[in-house]
Amino acid sequence: MIELINVRKSYDGKTFVIDDISIQIREGEFFVLVGPSGCGKSTLLRMIAGLETITEGQLKIAGKEMNFAHPSERHLSMVFQNYALYPHLTVEENIALGLYGKKMLKKEKRKKCLEVSEMLGLTEYMKKKPRHLSGGQRQRVALARAIVAETPICLMDEPLSNLDAKLRSHMRTYIRQLQRQLGMTMIYVTHDQVEAMTMSDRMMVLCDGRIQQVGEPLQVYNSPSNVFVASFIGSPPMNMAKVQRLYDSFLLQHEWIVKIAGDAHVPNECVTIGVRPEHIRLAHSHEPHVLLEVIHVERLGTETLVTLRLTEHDQWIARWHGQYQIEVGQQVRIAIDDERIIFFDDKGRRVKREGDSYAAYGETSY
Repeated sequence: MIELINVRKSYDGKTFVIDDISIQIREGEFFVLVGPSGCGKSTLLRMIAGLETITEGQLKIAGKEMNFAHPSERHLSMVFQNYALYPHLTVEENIALGLYGKKMLKKEKRKKCLEVSEMLGLTEYMKKKPRHLSGGQRQRVALARAIVAETPICLMDEPLSNLDAKLRSHMRTYIRQLQRQLGMTMIYVTHDQVEAMTMSDRMMVLCDGRIQQVGEPLQVYNSPSNVFVASFIGSPPMNMAKVQRLYDSFLLQHEWIVKIAGDAHVPNECVTIGVRPEHIRLAHSHEPHVLLEVIHVERLGTETLVTLRLTEHDQWIARWHGQYQIEVGQQVRIAIDDERIIFFDDKGRRVKREGDSYAAYGETSY
């Protein structure tokens, strides 16, 4: 288990790029750090690895404090974004670097390298140099070098960002299956929320060096703790709109009545609603609806993404399963089920409903 207790990082002694991070990462867990560029996720990973010093707080690995331990004493391996392969060495020699410093016979090292290369499908490339490999093959060599060391912890810093979309999808599945097979504790850094959703056991959403939310992927998706998480997690992102209070309802676009669900404790200062694209639907003829203009259509085969003009300055995106013959400029009847609407207060925090299992940062211990 890895534990961070009130960890902070500052380069100038004034501004904290990592601010008061407390988290427990369980043994054998695939844990993802996700957030926009510059939010501090790579810095946090490097602090765990021992490549960056910790300004304040405590890092524990397997119950032992590791703040000042050398990287080699932390029993972990790391996979970098740029693969970090030596161009003058063969694939076998690059993999063998993962065993550097271990007291093993040359024959034993070669045997371990062959076992790992077979696991990752690299056997036929062992005598080749990295320049003769594709991006996906180079990534597997970097993985093999991390795995051959048999460390209980593996850190990954945006390892798939240099790959094309199809290969990235394949490698996501590959890495996840490999982690389950080996039982390693894996900490994975990415700015891609699709990677975070599809790979993680749990994820931590970061912004400006602070925790926004920690939870299982669907928990974070369905119950975002604030406006930032709601808009960052999800593709397309959650639709947002300012609303005006009207007794037990809200008024949107001066005509669309949004009712407050009975189990939502909505304060008077609630000013924003959020709706996922898949929860915007075509209205039935007998139910309340609003007419919105279609301004863009994306037909993806299995689903259709329709961009709607909500107001003069605001647009919403609807995701409908299947294929729809809808044209730009067309007026469509739109409805949203009240229980699908998420409310946010004037500080951007999600308003809880009865039965909510999530907690915003600071309300529970991670």
